[in-house]
Amino acid sequence: DFVSRDGTDNGDDTSQETRVLRVRQALSKGQAVIFFDLESQQCQLMPKHAVPKELFD
Repeated sequence: DFVSRDGTDNGDDTSQETRVLRVRQALSKGQAVIFFDLESQQCQLMPKHAVPKELFD
């Protein structure tokens, strides 16, 4: 969902292929995480520094 949004939805006008590459690199470097919220039953792509540290325990 994050990489398939076009234009101003995510502020990134680069190609989808480039956005996928950036996300994969951020995930592999540990700069981003996929966060699953039990309450809403939804996943989010988040920068690691934005996730509360206690959720990593």
